[in-house]
Amino acid sequence: MENSQVSVVLQPNSISLRVAKYLKERFPVAVAMVFSLLFSLSVGVYLYPSKNFKELLLSRIIVIVSLTLFLFLFRLRLSDELKDFSYDSSYHSNRPIQRGLLSLSEVKWILVLVLACEIFLQIFVGRAGALVFIGILIYSWLMFREFYLKRFLTSRLALTLFIHQLIFLGYVFYVATALLGHFYVPRSVADFALLTFLFSPPLLFELGRKLAHRQDEKGNITNDTYIYRWGFPKAFWLTFIVASMQAVSFYLIIAPVRRWLAVPLFFGLAVILFVYFTTPTRVSASAKYWTVGFAILAMLAFMFNKS
Repeated sequence: MENSQVSVVLQPNSISLRVAKYLKERFPVAVAMVFSLLFSLSVGVYLYPSKNFKELLLSRIIVIVSLTLFLFLFRLRLSDELKDFSYDSSYHSNRPIQRGLLSLSEVKWILVLVLACEIFLQIFVGRAGALVFIGILIYSWLMFREFYLKRFLTSRLALTLFIHQLIFLGYVFYVATALLGHFYVPRSVADFALLTFLFSPPLLFELGRKLAHRQDEKGNITNDTYIYRWGFPKAFWLTFIVASMQAVSFYLIIAPVRRWLAVPLFFGLAVILFVYFTTPTRVSASAKYWTVGFAILAMLAFMFNKS
């Protein structure tokens, strides 16, 4: 009886507390919320440059699509926990799921609940937006199953990265379609520049978090990073090219009288390049911060693209 009482005391006392601890360790809620909102607002500002910003910010569709994207990011994190469970158990046994903070069964139930919330929200985005969401949902399932080409993709990391990140282009179409009330079809150079502009941030986030080496509990470097698989120079230059793509596409879609807003982005690129050639280890160690900062800065600056 005494032993059982001790066991109860040592365990987290509720699922909500354990989920909160999990989020703190594995899912940056604040960053995901800011990204989701800025991503959606960027589409809104592009489509309606003369619309009152406060009205756009508080619009029902912006709130719904931003929440949908945020929930998707959380679901993606949970899906990765399931996909990577075996690997993480071997090399990262200190992670929450491996420590038993949440069981695999609980992760699955949370994932189902998150998905149910995403689906419920589509009631309010209109038929066209809901249809685009269904397409994205199917694509996310294929991502989870590695497109049923796991053996083929395992040795093709660049291809795997690209086809996984393509889902965010789907979310550009989703947000635009929901806002317009009909299917969005890009036609101009600026339309395609918008796709590049919003494709870049999640790709920067993904590259940045794997631009530094990881170690297992024994201090051995693990092979689950881009810096390990490609080497630092190649991984850095790909990340730098993506950041440059975002800066150039920003310049192309911003109103001509406000193109001076691109100056901080190009200055940031110059600083990153300078640090890379002088102290490359600092670029690697801080990658998960400067990649997020650069992407968020670009989307924040785009909020000033008003006629």
